[in-house]
Amino acid sequence: MNILIAENAPSFNKGEMAIIYGIRECIKDINNAKLSMLSFRADYDRERYGKILEIIDTKKSWPIIKTSNDGQSLLKSAIIAFYHFTFVLLFKLFGKGVLRFLFTSPIWREYVITDLVIIGHDSSFGIGGDPETPLFYPLYIPIIAKLLKKRVIFFAGTIPNFPRRFKKLFRILVKCALKHTDTITLREHKSLRKLEEIDFKHNDISVTSDPAFLLTPAADDIIASVIKNEGLDNYKKPWIGLTISRARGILAYPDLNNPDLAYEKHLEIIAYIVDAVIENIGAHIIFIPHCVGFNDESDDRDTARKIYEKCKNKEKICIVCNEYGPDILKGLIGQMDLLIGERLHSVIAAITMGVPAIAISYKADQRLGMIEMVDKDAICYVENLDTNKLLAKIDYLWTNRYIIADKSKLSISKVKKATFQNKIKLEGFLN
Repeated sequence: MNILIAENAPSFNKGEMAIIYGIRECIKDINNAKLSMLSFRADYDRERYGKILEIIDTKKSWPIIKTSNDGQSLLKSAIIAFYHFTFVLLFKLFGKGVLRFLFTSPIWREYVITDLVIIGHDSSFGIGGDPETPLFYPLYIPIIAKLLKKRVIFFAGTIPNFPRRFKKLFRILVKCALKHTDTITLREHKSLRKLEEIDFKHNDISVTSDPAFLLTPAADDIIASVIKNEGLDNYKKPWIGLTISRARGILAYPDLNNPDLAYEKHLEIIAYIVDAVIENIGAHIIFIPHCVGFNDESDDRDTARKIYEKCKNKEKICIVCNEYGPDILKGLIGQMDLLIGERLHSVIAAITMGVPAIAISYKADQRLGMIEMVDKDAICYVENLDTNKLLAKIDYLWTNRYIIADKSKLSISKVKKATFQNKIKLEGFLN
């Protein structure tokens, strides 16, 4: 049984990896199930995902999209779309013979042998156009799959905010794409409301939750080894974990109209918060990298070092330096007494491990709906982040951490049950 994730979930982002691990958890009981995924950095992803899925190298299948020229990106995307529809036409005429000429790259064979196509993970559904995704690919791949007589599931995904420009056109394209799916599961109610706004109807649509809620943490002995290797055993409890990212910092102060200045101010605010928490609670601060990208801008460790340099109480701060998989990170987060997270999947890891957490993100981030399912008071908005309000929330969370943890158990149980519906849907398709 072949399942294709027709999207890229880059392994340097451990939240994305957590989703893939969750998807894998959903199919583990299906006999002979084989999971494949598109990748823009195949060698890198292949090393980190290991044997849990097969990596399909998109660089070998279509021209690289990344370019500073919008016209070139549009042209390359148009060529890739043309390849896809031409492939479908020739496949219908000549069958698998087309795989021996013209369409010899691995992706075309994968389209043919797959039984189920998964789309929509995280916030990947939309117009595309980033370095990894051709323009409009997320919108026409369901159509391609259906023309090839494949089943398609929009799996625990998010419907994006509709752009202001060409809003009507985008709505039409979204409706057309989703009509070519067999079932739709959404991970928050805000996405369902978006579909209701455009009067989209489907025979099989439901709100579940993010597959990352199903991620199993690494074993205790592995976590103990990580704690020792990172030198965390030199820091007395309580431990407060932080996952801070540049991606949130550049959105912090929109009035500045300058992402770099906003990021710098955000660093100063977080450093102030860190020192205040150390002094008020007597905690040690553990910076946990939930994204370790290819440059400083996407590597949480770089952000952590910049904050560290601005702090007074450096002796009570530890930065986790090595790269770990999402299962190990979840286990490590489970050792925290409290988590403050700008990486949303780190917050999911915390609350499923019974660790009180605060999620910091931008107001338009509809993924926050997943956190609201557990605790709507656990959210702070990064825009014009107020130190007094954040410190007050941290103080409240800290003072009531045991009560909050007990209260959240029921909510977490409900969310996990909803997430489990994703597994039931997949098994229904493939068994």
